[in-house]
Amino acid sequence: MQTVKYIMLVLIFISSTIIGKFLSKKYTDRLAELEEMKNALNIFKSKIKFTYEPISEIFQEIAKTTIPNISNIFTKTVEKMENTTARRSLGKNFA
Repeated sequence: MQTVKYIMLVLIFISSTIIGKFLSKKYTDRLAELEEMKNALNIFKSKIKFTYEPISEIFQEIAKTTIPNISNIFTKTVEKMENTTARRSLGKNFA
């Protein structure tokens, strides 16, 4: 009976450890994404400051060089910029 208790204790310990590893991986991945986003925004800031390229071209360049999650944000923004004018977007929000 004592060995069954010890086996159950070890199984609970191992399963808790595995669950903790899976949960912590999500946060380490998030940290890497935030660092990548910060780098992408620094590139954007530099390009705006020192070049006269349109914002959509800068976003496309950033989308090519970043990880897929961050690239997706910039790609969708370019698509939205192509489909929406400033006047039309202001009219929707303030009408």
